[in-house]
Amino acid sequence: MGVDVLYASATGNAEEIARRIHAELSDHGLEAGLLVELNQFVDAGWPLSPTASGTEFAGKVCVLVASTTGDGDVPANGTKVLRYLRDKAKPKKFMQGLRYCILGLGDTNFENFCNSARRIDKALLQAGAENVYLRGEADDGTGLEEVVEPWIDGLWDKLLQACSNSKGVPAPAKENGSEKIIPKETGAHENGDTLELPHPLELRVQLSVDSGDPAQEGTGHHKTWCASAAVRDMTVFNVSISAARRLTAVDLVDRRVWHAELDCSEIQFSYRPGDTVGVVPQNRDEHVDQLLKRVALPVGLSLEEVDTTAVKLVARDGGRQDIVRNVSLRTCFRDLVSLADAPKKTLLVALAQFCSDVADKRAMQWLASKEGREDYRKRIMAPGGWGILSVLDSFPSCLPSAELLLDQLPALAPRYYSAASSPKADPTRFHFAFSTVLFPDGQRGLVTGMLEDMCSSVEAGAGAELGPLRIVLGQKDHFRPPADLATPMIMIGPGTGIAPFRGFLRERQAQIDALALKNGQSAGVRGDAWLFFGCRHKDKDFLYDTELAEFVDSGVLTRLTVAFSRDSADGVKTYVQHRLLEEREQVLARLLAPGECRLYLCGDGGAMVRGVEDALCEILAPHTQNDLASARVLLKEWEKAGRYRKDVWHWG
Repeated sequence: MGVDVLYASATGNAEEIARRIHAELSDHGLEAGLLVELNQFVDAGWPLSPTASGTEFAGKVCVLVASTTGDGDVPANGTKVLRYLRDKAKPKKFMQGLRYCILGLGDTNFENFCNSARRIDKALLQAGAENVYLRGEADDGTGLEEVVEPWIDGLWDKLLQACSNSKGVPAPAKENGSEKIIPKETGAHENGDTLELPHPLELRVQLSVDSGDPAQEGTGHHKTWCASAAVRDMTVFNVSISAARRLTAVDLVDRRVWHAELDCSEIQFSYRPGDTVGVVPQNRDEHVDQLLKRVALPVGLSLEEVDTTAVKLVARDGGRQDIVRNVSLRTCFRDLVSLADAPKKTLLVALAQFCSDVADKRAMQWLASKEGREDYRKRIMAPGGWGILSVLDSFPSCLPSAELLLDQLPALAPRYYSAASSPKADPTRFHFAFSTVLFPDGQRGLVTGMLEDMCSSVEAGAGAELGPLRIVLGQKDHFRPPADLATPMIMIGPGTGIAPFRGFLRERQAQIDALALKNGQSAGVRGDAWLFFGCRHKDKDFLYDTELAEFVDSGVLTRLTVAFSRDSADGVKTYVQHRLLEEREQVLARLLAPGECRLYLCGDGGAMVRGVEDALCEILAPHTQNDLASARVLLKEWEKAGRYRKDVWHWG
């Protein structure tokens, strides 16, 4: 009985680690079972339908790797697992007999570190499964490999013990189906020392020239197969940017913020305040051109035919086989994999085999090795570090296959933006704000750079020239404004975290106007709406300042409190948490007043969230006998009850 390896991955880190573990099983005398996304495994019944006897899981062993995304959430390709494990219709302890090991990925700069793996681990234990190894928790803030490498080193003995038969003899390894087993590699540094390299991954993609017409591209290849699980099962809409404007001053060049409005009038698209849109990115044409000149093309395809000749792409993913047809090779590289994100070490190991120059091969292996981890961090993992194009430029003798890159480059995943609009006020428009940051080398992010080009073109009156934008809808049922206008609310949204609150206020304005029209001049009882906003400079990046002033004048917004972190004469930085503390008595009075004031927080999930929640606990402390720990418990209770709601972003 083989060891199954399951993963839930948002950006590809967990998937790559899972593939690596699966590939190394045979090296340690273990039989390799399935390698699948958690959702696929759940869809198959894990992969059996449990009964009251629970005997179906006896002797089963699996390894799980789960990253954390959003506010401690399970990634899109693993969301079904918790529902499956907590299904009350199943017998108690129905997974008794299953033995497992679990590795979590997260970032301690964000709240709910490794929460995805912790939740899955807890649910498995409650369902009767046995964890046979200490749960690993790798921190992307300090470097995943600091935990991942020693955790994997200690994994094999635990799996061998779990897989032992009644005589204590481990199950013999065997070839996994038709997949070729590749032995773990070592390399040699230029000084002759042996390097320890990660195991190369199995190639899951086959590419060949097809007989179809790529001009049609009508087989829905973005839905049929995409490396990003976040897109695969969702409806992709084509929309245009109908209006755009820059929200920050012209002379603020290092971090520009834009307001964009999507025209949704021609599609079946509806949203609610608090929802998001995921912008599905495409690689820039000039970058695809560069890559196509550096890869070995499929047999029968020339560089002159990459746009006009169809290819057939067959991808194996666990028990599923997806086939993409009537698509050009250019489209595959434009739409499926990221040319900008950092290549994984396992890909570098594979790329080294395509180097015709020995010096290039050794240098590539050095970057992929444990011994070269510092150079890998500096050259590839640092902000603005190398993508695949920079890697190939640095190793000119490397000529990889197109199949390898389509299989092992990071997936193109959507980037989500909160609705800054209201369906009541803007039924056929979706507004959002985004910031564009310049990296040290002058480059911009893939999605934000694409959006900025589109917005600049729209602002100049030539938006149609850049074509449609592909989006998916992201629902945020937990992040909604109060349905009743009488319910008071406090909103905290520094930077672009203000976007959903602009949507809340536009919705509130529409509700007030509708009630006034129905009841005459009165819109009924209204609870307070208090907004805390923060930015660097009042005259440079005070987002939506004119509109916020209008909301205050009309009474839609009761109070507006702002913090400008770079404007103080003494150089002391003031953030939203400092403004909260300055208003502590009024904030506490509103939080404890009848009517159950709603508390909302939106923004970057790092230091800002910790700072704001520390301030809130300090404000609540007088209500909990000046005990900060009890105040934090109270804040958590409000979060569970829905009184405190957060929309913070983190890609894990």
